[in-house]
Formats: sequence, structure tokens, C-alpha cells
Amino acid sequence: MSPIAPFTARFFLGLALSVSTMAQAGKVTLTVTRLPAGTPADARLTLGANVNGWNPADPHSILKKNADGTFSVNLDVPDGSVLEYKVTRGAWSSVEKNADGSEMANRTLKVQGDATVKLEVARWADAGTAAGTGTAGTVTVPTPGPVDAPRVQMLPRAPVAAANAWWANAAVYQVFVRSFQDSNGDGVGDFRGLTSRLDYLKDLGVNTLWLMPIYPSPSYHGYDVTDYENVHPDYGTLADFDAFVKSAHTRGMRVLLDWVPNHTSRAHPWFQAALDPKSPKRDWYLWRSQNPGWGPPWGGMGNVWHRSGDAYYYGAFWEGMPDLNWRNPQVKAAVNGAAAFWLKRGVDGFRVDAIRYVVEGKNGNTPDNPDNLAWVRDFETFVKGLRKDAAVVGEAWTGAPNVAKYLLGGAGEDLAFDFDLRDALLSAVGGRSAAPLQAALDQVTALYPKGSVDAIFTTNHDLVRPEYGGLAQAKVAASLLLTLPGTPFLYYGEEIGLPNGPGGADEQKRTPMRWNPGVGAGFTSGQPWYAFSTDAPSVTVEAQRKDPTSLLNHDRRLLALRAQHPALRVGGYVPLLAQDGVLAYARYQGQDVVVVAVNLGATAAPVKLDLTRVPVALRGPVTDAWSGRRLTDVGAGNAGHYDAGTLDPDGLAVLSLRAAP
Repeated sequence: MSPIAPFTARFFLGLALSVSTMAQAGKVTLTVTRLPAGTPADARLTLGANVNGWNPADPHSILKKNADGTFSVNLDVPDGSVLEYKVTRGAWSSVEKNADGSEMANRTLKVQGDATVKLEVARWADAGTAAGTGTAGTVTVPTPGPVDAPRVQMLPRAPVAAANAWWANAAVYQVFVRSFQDSNGDGVGDFRGLTSRLDYLKDLGVNTLWLMPIYPSPSYHGYDVTDYENVHPDYGTLADFDAFVKSAHTRGMRVLLDWVPNHTSRAHPWFQAALDPKSPKRDWYLWRSQNPGWGPPWGGMGNVWHRSGDAYYYGAFWEGMPDLNWRNPQVKAAVNGAAAFWLKRGVDGFRVDAIRYVVEGKNGNTPDNPDNLAWVRDFETFVKGLRKDAAVVGEAWTGAPNVAKYLLGGAGEDLAFDFDLRDALLSAVGGRSAAPLQAALDQVTALYPKGSVDAIFTTNHDLVRPEYGGLAQAKVAASLLLTLPGTPFLYYGEEIGLPNGPGGADEQKRTPMRWNPGVGAGFTSGQPWYAFSTDAPSVTVEAQRKDPTSLLNHDRRLLALRAQHPALRVGGYVPLLAQDGVLAYARYQGQDVVVVAVNLGATAAPVKLDLTRVPVALRGPVTDAWSGRRLTDVGAGNAGHYDAGTLDPDGLAVLSLRAAP
């Protein structure tokens, strides 16, 4: 639930998160009244914003052209939150800039009810022209200036250092229990329902489940916890949870819990006690007699100090989530004790929420500060002290240079979510270009400790679900996610192309799973807690199981290949090709070598590879494990210019080779 800074070749954007826990939403209308001279007449304007996962390709954020030549978009944004955004022409390479050509700060709006905002765009990042003088619909159209290309270096990466660690070999499936499977007809998913679907998940090919917060909470999402050592009654009992964990372990599956150490609910008994200035719990939270005037730690505008009586308490996300004071040793003992409670129940680790903000700096709330990084090291040490094989996954929602800090040179998190790579992957698929993805891969290779493990994904509970240009492009995204270096994380329903709801609200990113085309979609026999995002019969597990060409079966095949080949799980990585829409790379571990080639382009493309870049000698037969075709044997005479044939548009090849003994 942290803010994001999307990747581009040149800069990272800060933002302020929209807070989904507010019950009321304001209707915000943004209207662009003036565009720069040089804007193409057929330009498609979009927003990159915190309410759409900073995805300028989000179809729900397109500004429609009005009769008077202006462009407008309507957004539902929770009251009390801060909307941050920039106008683009559909990509970060064409984002708006200041009139002098410098990078502009995010536009911000504190939402208090309905609002209408008019704005002017002064300049585009990909053009050297200044602001125009007409309305948004009457600008002239000269040739735009050059666009900065992503920096591609084709950097190789060593195999994973901890090759036997289960998290390095995992394929993780993120579950929102509330939306996965209801067992008792109340319209809310629960532990018994989730347990009943474990065989489906095992058949899919995932081997680790990450559960979003399961604790008692006043909200539907659970990120404002009222008891760290219990479960939400909507989901069942502790006995139901224990039975689920036992059933998962019996099937060889691990369980990760979402862990929320940054803040509690204001309804938590700790905070209720802390409201009394004389309470021993007062110092469990951050209080000031006067408002220090801090802004959100991720930048932008917004109030983070909230009045209570004659004092102010700190709550970075909103007043309903007061931040804990981790400089108080009693807080550390209590929260770490709760983590131990779950580890002793058999949980295999934690995904740490909002990890950038747990400990405030000594002179403010700057994220990624030394004291916060020290907390990461301390928590990792604590968890490993209880269970050496437990994993810590960090949600540092920021650019790769900052994410790398949380790995602490190999002494920090076991896994770190890679938001830059996610943005680059979607940009590559949507733009049919390998360059942005290769540049992001190079960035990780250069920044992360040698042998570390990347946590890669295409979507999650905070992001608008991607809307690809058809089934073929959805398969391309899956092909990349499940063969690139790193531990892949799939968001529930991603394997069937479950779409987002009709807007950007968080609930619409977390709609119920669809199992069959019947009433209740196999999710519930009652009224679902939230409306389904689609009623398409094809977007169900039942329909896609029967269709050999479905996205579900595509993902199952890829996950099976990943399980079969250690090279695809923990192997080294050598980029071989990133041009003309084709991305090709080798993965190697011991004698197991796999070469993956993906055609992101819209036309067929020949694939010729320099296999001498792979640091093991390759000799003998070559088989495409995807198509089943036998290719020319590889040897000393052709390894430097190996002909892998021609890939169809959106095509995939997974070549299985062996290293010479």
C-alpha cells in the first residue's frame, strides 16, 4: 500500500497515495485547456496518476476531446486523499514538463468532495517546443523533437547465490482471501474456501501463497490492524487458518502473510489507550504538541499530523492509521512478538507492507533513512533467528536505486519487489519494443548485490489490472514474467485475465474470483461482497481449462517448464538480443541451459543469436520446448551466429540445450 515511482529512462516520479479506506469518493473532473505548440492533432492524452498505478496506458484514464477542443477525464477519488498526476500522450516518454524543459513536480489535489480543475500543458518531454497559444484542440503540428531512448547495456547476471533457498525457487500467488472463495454463502471469501481451492493452485503450478492481511480490522482490506495475533472473523477462526496452513504444507506449498508494522488502526486497543496523555501506551505512537508541518514521506502535499485533543499524532497514510513509534523498545517487543506468534503457527515468512516508512528519520519523515534500513536488518535477523528458512519480502514502492538499499548488500530482505521492471515490462509489451525492458533489466543487474533475487510481477492489489491489446499480448507478458530472472508473483485471477473493475478505486482492483459462468461465478452461493469485474463466460477457470489456447493453460505450461528447469528458477542470465521487437536471453544453471526468445512485435522476426555469450560451452541437440520442434544442433561452428528460426508476432520460443560436459 505504498506509493510508486514509475520507471523511465531518465527520471523517477514521486507521488502521494490515494487512500482507499475512505468511505466517500469525490468526483474530480480534470480538463486540459491548452496544449504545447507541436502537439499532434490526433494526440491521445492520458494521465499517469496514483489512482491508476502510474500507468499512462490505463484505458480508464484517457482524456476525451470535448466539442470546444479541450480534453477532460472524470475520476472517483476518495475524500481526504491526495490525487497526484501528470498528463502524458500515452507514455512516460511523452510526459508533460515545465515550460523551460525541466522536469515538473507531480500535480496535486487534496480531494474534499467534488472538484473541477482546469490546467494547461506547457511542454512535452519528447519535443523542444514551448507552450502554444490556442485551445487544446487548435494547436499547430510541427515535427516533434527527438526522444531519449532507454539505455541498453546487455549486462549479464550471475546465478542466484542461495540457489537452494525455497523463495528463490518459488512461484508466488497473491490471494485476497475476501475475494477468492466463499464457503458458507455469506458472499465473503474465507479460509475454508481457500483451502478447497488448493488443488487448483497446485495444478496451476504455483508453490507459495501470499495472503493479504487476515487480521481483525474495521476495513474490508485489513491494512489497519486491531489485533496482530488473531484473524478477521469474516475469514473464519484460528483453527480454520491452522487447517489451511497444514493443507498447504501437505501439498508442498509455502504460506506468506502480509505484515503491517508501520501503523495500526486507530481502533487498535494500543492507540485507544494512547489517546490518554498519561497512558503508558502514549509513547507507542508519535505525538507532538504542535503540528510540525511535515508532508507525506513520499512527497507532494497532504496532512500527516492529525489533531486529537490538545496534541497531534502522526499518521502517514491517513488519520485512521496512526504510525507506530519504533524507537520505543516496547513497540519492537510487541510487534516482533506477534510476528513470532505466526511463525510458530507454521507461517513461512512475511511480505512487509510500506517498508520505506517504518522508522522516521531523526529530523523528519524522509523515507529510506539509515534508521529505517537498520530496522530492516534487525527484522531480518529476528525472523531468521526464529526460523532460518523463513523469508522476508519487502514492499519498497520506489525506483530501483532505492529498492537496492533494502537488500543491504545481501544482509537485508530476501526478496524486493521490482516496480521499475513491472512498468518497463508493461511498456515493452504495449509499445512492442524490447528496449525499455532490457534497460530495466540492466539497471537491476548494475544496482542489486550479485546473486540476489528479484521479486517480479505485472500487477497487484494496489495497481489497476493491466488491459492488454488482446489475448496474444497477455500471453507475451506472462511469457516474460515466468522466464525472466527473479521470483514471479502472480495476482489472483491474473492467470485467467481477470479484468479490473470499471474504475480506479482499490475495490475494483480486488473483485471476486470467477470460477465458472454460473450464478455467483462459483465464488459464492450468496451475494458477493463486491460486484464482479466482468460477466464474460470466457473469463472463468472452468471455461479456460477446456480451451488449450487459453491464458490459463499458457500460464500452466510456463509454470511447468519453470519447475522442470532450474535454469529458469535460479540460473544465471545472459541477454542475447534486444532489437526489432525481439527480446532473447539465456538462463543457465549447471548443465541446464534454456534460451528464451519473445517477439513483442506485430510482424514475424528472424532470430539469430550469439550463443558464445553464454559462459558455458554449448554442444549438441536443440529442442524448442514450447513448440516441440527440433532445431539445428549447436556446435563450435555455429554458436556465434545460431539461427533460431523465425518467430511469429507475439511468438515465444523456449530452447532447451545442454552444456558440454
